Amino acid sequence: MASIARAVKVRRVEVSAGLQERLIDAVPEFRGDALVVELLLSAVESNVTTLLHVLEHGIDPGSVDPPPAAREYARTLAQRGVSVHAVVRGYRVGHGGFMDRSLDEAARQISDPVLLAAVTQRLIAVNFRYIDGISEHVIATYQQERERWLLLRSAARAGRVRQLLDQEQPDVSVAEAAVGYRLRRSHLGLVGWVPEATQDGAGLERLDRVTQAIGRRLGCSARPLFVPCDQSVAWSWLPVPGLEEIPWEAVRDVVGREDATARLAAGDPAAGMEGFRQTHQQALRARDVADLAVPGAQVTVFADVGPVALLLADFAAARGWVWQVLGALAAADEQDATLRETLRVFLSTGGSYTATARLLALHRNTVQYRVRKSREALGYPLDHRRPDVELALRVCHHVGSPVLRA
Repeated sequence: MASIARAVKVRRVEVSAGLQERLIDAVPEFRGDALVVELLLSAVESNVTTLLHVLEHGIDPGSVDPPPAAREYARTLAQRGVSVHAVVRGYRVGHGGFMDRSLDEAARQISDPVLLAAVTQRLIAVNFRYIDGISEHVIATYQQERERWLLLRSAARAGRVRQLLDQEQPDVSVAEAAVGYRLRRSHLGLVGWVPEATQDGAGLERLDRVTQAIGRRLGCSARPLFVPCDQSVAWSWLPVPGLEEIPWEAVRDVVGREDATARLAAGDPAAGMEGFRQTHQQALRARDVADLAVPGAQVTVFADVGPVALLLADFAAARGWVWQVLGALAAADEQDATLRETLRVFLSTGGSYTATARLLALHRNTVQYRVRKSREALGYPLDHRRPDVELALRVCHHVGSPVLRA
């Protein structure tokens, strides 16, 4: 083992350069950045030197700390946004290349097949233990640096975005440079949150993944502006292609597929600096509805709940108004819930019993019976306050028990 290590050490520079080329070919994320390429060679050389020292002197590979150059390389990759998967793959590829050189040297020096088999087994065992231990340390360094870097960058960006939202007439060019996002286009504002407790930035990573997936589904030409608010809430703006209607069912499918529990509130698409603010404010109002709603939807869209959201700005007054408008129909029981839903659909169809029956999969006579019972529960002729009744029913539909009479 010592003889093999000394023989490889003589060609350490050549071996390290060969491993660097092999890594650049195998891992695309390592290419293109001069600093990353330079630090890669330093990290490879330090790992090769350390591992050869382990082999030459019979040192326990589990007791060896990562070389400083390897840690520095991991920090640089974290700051450059290179994925942790690329880091892990890099160590696997580098490990394979070093093993090839070591086994070639073993075969050159040893003619006895029994001894060669024993040395090969030992080389593989020591190499695997070294790479396993070092990669764990390096990945931990990467994750710590990635979290620190994202926190610092996010805090700075969040401060600039909040300032931008508060300024009455900001300089658009300066603002674009500050937040790294073009404002002279159409935007879709989102507020995302994870309802359960998360740690170490896991919630924000989930929300970022969901936001990116929505951007791809909507055909966004650039990356969304993603601004963390805390460990479980983030604001984002998507540069949508235009102001045409958003396919919300497709968005709901994306969110449900990407994350089972993450929730989202969305504004309407709007253009320019004023639109940047407007769509964000609408997303915040939609989230207010989502927070009140029981059980609530995974995706809440301002286009669906806009009047409800504005009405709920004063929740106590809104609830009192709903009770007043709906009378006995505002009771929080299953029978009244059935009557409210039937009446809501009936009014949305323009008062068509046939259309309501089709939408609710009911017999027409059942719809007529429920509409008649709903009218009786109101306590006054429906036509006297029809717009109010329709809005109050929408509030009940989107919010549920919080606005109903116990």
